[in-house]
Amino acid sequence: MLQFIRSRISRTLQVSVGLAAAFALAVTIFADYWISRDELVRQANERASIDTRLWAEKIDSFLKRVHMLPMAVAARQQALGEQPTEDWKQFLGELLESQPKQFVYGVYIAYEAKKWDDSFSMPWVDRDRYPEMTIVNYDYHEEKQNWYYGAKTKRKPHITSPYFDDGGSNINMISATVPVIVNGKFIGVAGADLALERVQEMVNDIGLQSLGKTQLEKQDAYLIGPTGKIAVHPDKKLMPRKEFEGADASALPGGKAVAEQPAGSMRIVDQGNAFRLYWATVEGPGWKLVLKVPESLALEPALKMTGLNIATGSIGLVFTGLLVAFIASRLATPVQQLRDAAAALQQGEFQAATLGNLSRRSDEIGELSQNFVSMAEKIRAREKQLADWNRNLESTVQQRTAQDRKST
Repeated sequence: MLQFIRSRISRTLQVSVGLAAAFALAVTIFADYWISRDELVRQANERASIDTRLWAEKIDSFLKRVHMLPMAVAARQQALGEQPTEDWKQFLGELLESQPKQFVYGVYIAYEAKKWDDSFSMPWVDRDRYPEMTIVNYDYHEEKQNWYYGAKTKRKPHITSPYFDDGGSNINMISATVPVIVNGKFIGVAGADLALERVQEMVNDIGLQSLGKTQLEKQDAYLIGPTGKIAVHPDKKLMPRKEFEGADASALPGGKAVAEQPAGSMRIVDQGNAFRLYWATVEGPGWKLVLKVPESLALEPALKMTGLNIATGSIGLVFTGLLVAFIASRLATPVQQLRDAAAALQQGEFQAATLGNLSRRSDEIGELSQNFVSMAEKIRAREKQLADWNRNLESTVQQRTAQDRKST
């Protein structure tokens, strides 16, 4: 083996063939890395976008379930007729109590024909005051009261942006309202209120499903209202409160792109750290659900797969090197044997056994070995013949010399 290592041909075969194979495999690994990485990143982004869209659909389904409550109130009024009625306390209370606390905060009906400060202009119960009725302290007919004005003008179910109900429940809330139409006549608005903190609790549980709940705290989920204001955010300073409608979402990294497109994904850098944004539209209210995930976390499955590909390629590279060394050994050993045989022939010590089984091979090496053995035999025959000639010549010269001496 040491002779093989010292062999220049062997080293040349090992180095040249090994480098060529390693280069080819390295180029293949490199190309596969970039191609597979891009594809895996695309797949990871696609899965994350699907997750975000599914969460948006869940929020929309939840709001539609909330809408069932004012629809039940509207249906009762339609059964009673066009005239406002004061017999609401028991019905609204039972409706409220039938729902989980985190599901709805209050239910009500507000009449168009009554002034806001008339008695029973707005029968209303909420979690804080029930079994007592809640009293409205503002004119709900005004255009700025979006929960009433939106349902009235649209004549269809309406979801407000988050707002502070000043003069009413005095909390941050979202209202799901429906117009009450009896015999084709608008007579008021029925609604259900949802405390914004409940919505925030729901949004806080949102994250990429592929990452599991253990990584939830590393992800940020937030809602943007249809007007571009922050509705729900991990940073409460950005959320609506009394005399503040919420921060402008366009001021956030990637906020302008989110506002311009109904759904999508993008890479952002925030405070020197790379993140991936994924967003989708909550169909009913037109909100945007946004997921902000550290890029290393979002692409973790893709990066793991890429690392696995590199490891597999590296193992293949090592295996190729060993295979090349083995093949080089197989190719160089016969050459080394022929070289040793030539040296033995030069010293006159050549024996056919020096070549071992090379002459029995059926390839070019075998033919070369056979020719070498034949050549060695011819050389030895000629050397023997020359030696015989030399002996004969010497004997002849000696005889002639002896004859010449006798004649003289």
